[in-house]
Amino acid sequence: MISKDHPLAHQTQPLYFKDLASYPFIALTNSFTHNKAFSRLETINAIHPTRIFHTDDIQIVKKLVAQNVGISFITAIALQPDDDLVALDLVDKGVPEFKIGLAYRESFPPALLDLITSFHPWSN
Repeated sequence: MISKDHPLAHQTQPLYFKDLASYPFIALTNSFTHNKAFSRLETINAIHPTRIFHTDDIQIVKKLVAQNVGISFITAIALQPDDDLVALDLVDKGVPEFKIGLAYRESFPPALLDLITSFHPWSN
């Protein structure tokens, strides 16, 4: 993700991970799957962008990116319309997909399930 004011925010050409190698990254800590996915892309592409800051607080990452301090590798579902951020679609082979599942008992109240899924654009 990048700031809406970042030079890449309005790029129309396909974007590869290697195109981001010269930009400073604000990274999540090792406790997040995002960091493992980022490391996988580093290995696949044999590049290691600079990580200027690590945190376990997604809100801090989003604020720093919005202020153009750096860019970050976070799934698009973490973005909200008022974040002033742009999600980039990488066209590399091997870009990890983030999938979220919801398991529930048969006795789970249908109204509560409807409420939970209505908050997320990825639900179906």
